[in-house]
Amino acid sequence: NVCSTGTTKFFHCFTIWLEYVIILYFEGQYRIFMSGISPDNREDVELMLRVQIGDLQAFELLFKKFEKPLYNFFVRLGSDRTQAEDLLQETFLRLWKSAGGYFPQGKFSTYLFQIAKNVFLSWLEKRKRHKELSFEQNPDDVGAEYKIESEISPPSSAMEQDELTKIISEAIDKLDEKHRLVFVLAHYQECKYAEI
Repeated sequence: NVCSTGTTKFFHCFTIWLEYVIILYFEGQYRIFMSGISPDNREDVELMLRVQIGDLQAFELLFKKFEKPLYNFFVRLGSDRTQAEDLLQETFLRLWKSAGGYFPQGKFSTYLFQIAKNVFLSWLEKRKRHKELSFEQNPDDVGAEYKIESEISPPSSAMEQDELTKIISEAIDKLDEKHRLVFVLAHYQECKYAEI
């Protein structure tokens, strides 16, 4: 009995020591891994890694941070406000469902907008199958959903600014869906063409 108690104590101590070594190893690997992530991307990656293990609070923080940019992304692609909200929800639902497969390479926002792009393209395919080929906008309101931030020297009057915004919005509206998607990702979301 004494021998088995001594053996049990040894294995118990060994198990604790082994757990400690494993924890130190993974903490070291985590630090090494995170040191390769750019500082401006680190918070998003850490939140997403927390989402991987089911952390709802981290998911809510990501939602709050990216809700407006994703909503604007869908509106700029021609969705009305209700459709943009639905697409936004679908994007975050897919993010949650695919969290286990996330591996941080590149910017998290690029990963998220890739999901959003796929959601939008799926929505377009469904719409085409249902022969709803228009964006359901009033022809008089073409471009009303767009807010253009011009990088050109500012017009001297508000009327000139409105006219410029209208011209740019009309040009964007004339693009087919896939080209509009590329334009919005490149110009408004500042994605590199290789990422698109």
